[in-house]
Amino acid sequence: MSVFEDPNSWRLSTEGGIPYRLLEGNPSGSFETDDGSTQEQYIIRATDLKDFLDESFKRTGIIGGTFSFGSPRAMPGWAKMVTTRIGFEPFVPGKPADPFAQDVEADSNTYTDFIRLTIEYEQSRVPTEDPENPDPSDPETFLEISSDSSGEFLMLPPDAKKLFFQEDSENPLPGDVGAAEVKDVDPVPFFIPTKEWTCRWPRVDSAFTGALLGLAALVVGHVNDGVLPFLNAAAKETVLFLGASHTQDFSWRDTDSNNVVANSATFTYKFLEKAIRRDGVVLGHNHQFDPKTGTWKYLGLQDDKRVYRQSNLLIMFNPVLDPFGLL
Repeated sequence: MSVFEDPNSWRLSTEGGIPYRLLEGNPSGSFETDDGSTQEQYIIRATDLKDFLDESFKRTGIIGGTFSFGSPRAMPGWAKMVTTRIGFEPFVPGKPADPFAQDVEADSNTYTDFIRLTIEYEQSRVPTEDPENPDPSDPETFLEISSDSSGEFLMLPPDAKKLFFQEDSENPLPGDVGAAEVKDVDPVPFFIPTKEWTCRWPRVDSAFTGALLGLAALVVGHVNDGVLPFLNAAAKETVLFLGASHTQDFSWRDTDSNNVVANSATFTYKFLEKAIRRDGVVLGHNHQFDPKTGTWKYLGLQDDKRVYRQSNLLIMFNPVLDPFGLL
């Protein structure tokens, strides 16, 4: 038996113990300033294909009541490059392969025992302090966060108190004679900065769909009751939860040991941050401008409740399988 035909003699193997041979001319790749991709070609036993796929694209799961993400298999020797696609074909030209054991009654020499894998890697997108050793049991490990800054205009009526024409000492104009109360002019626009935050989990175990949607329904329209560290330390009551969206995904995987199909879902949260900084104080969504006094005031309803209720928005970023005790 040649070295090629005896996988037990192959020096290389995956972390899961699957032996493989690296083909000549590999690896290959290309890179640019902040991105790149690589490729490898292996020979493995056809019977190892399903195990290799499961090792390369790990399932989402449940650890300690919260969801766990499975990291894609990393390129050997370079943990920042992770598997994004795997192609396979029979290694022996002109001979079929049966990696899924569909033809169990075939003669022993009908199929090739080996297949060729083409493995494509791309740069890991894990937003964590240690991308080479991400913590799969931390829901924030694979959380994708983006923001879009803009603003809105508050039109101040010309008779608003504390609204004056001021002398511009650096760029004086004819007629500047010092402070004078504003009258008989158009409403004055006042810019209020805002920021839209999008938080996305690309793959969440489908078992958490009900829990995450339930949490979103519970706090939609509420503001944060404390600092949100992962949204640039947003101050209390400055972040309003606008809602959530989700898409159910369906997997090529078989069922697990509990006969549960390994489906996943994509969840996206939307937030609106409004932080008005006046005299060293940060004002949020529950503050409104009072034109009668020319000041910002805390706005409440007649039943002595806030216009926007406070909630602990952090619970949506460390969800448990059964937050309401329904199971």
